[in-house]
Amino acid sequence: MDTIAFVNKPTGVGIPRLQAGKEVNRKHREIRKMLKIEKTLKELRDLQNTLHDLGIEMSIKDADAETKSDYEDAAMTINVYEPCRCFAWVGMDGVIHMRWNSYPDAFAWFRMNLLLDLARGYMLKADNITKSWTHLRRNLDGQDAEMPLPDKLAGRKAEYEDAANRLRDLIKADPIAMDLSPYECERLERFLRDPQKERLLEYDPDDPFYRDMFNRSLIDRDGLTELGRKAMERYVASV
Repeated sequence: MDTIAFVNKPTGVGIPRLQAGKEVNRKHREIRKMLKIEKTLKELRDLQNTLHDLGIEMSIKDADAETKSDYEDAAMTINVYEPCRCFAWVGMDGVIHMRWNSYPDAFAWFRMNLLLDLARGYMLKADNITKSWTHLRRNLDGQDAEMPLPDKLAGRKAEYEDAANRLRDLIKADPIAMDLSPYECERLERFLRDPQKERLLEYDPDDPFYRDMFNRSLIDRDGLTELGRKAMERYVASV
């Protein structure tokens, strides 16, 4: 009877090649991350220049030790202090994070949300000038009637309103401003079912929904704008 010989195959064959393949893949991942960070940085620099033309300073810096202790993979930080405090950070993978949102492949939405925050900041500053003046006059002489602002305060308020309007023009010019979420479209439609309720679409600086709709030029103090109607039609056509 023929005997069957069992031959032990040498162990470790192919391991160097496998390790080399893993190293190549690791290098490719690192290169992709570097390219993503470079792309994100270029987009941030463009936004920084746009804001600088409006008199708004946005800083882009390497993440310091304190930031890295809070966000382990932070590579850069983004800060705007005026007209309101806005902070964001960029991970080692090039993804931007702001508050509870992350923007892995949607820099346009990060840009939009930052511009919305800044526009709201200027509008609140303008509103606060009127509120503070009215409160002061009421405490000084007990007058409830609206008093005209002194020239200096009126000029400062006009500057804030002008800055907010210029930011709103940037937002309005971006096609993404017309992209509605299901919640936004449903809430706009809820008011439009009854024409008498459309007057409720006035700008309310304390309501995030109205704030964003107003700054995106989808509503104004008279109700839904033509751009807002087009945005709703565009949403309905997409579902």
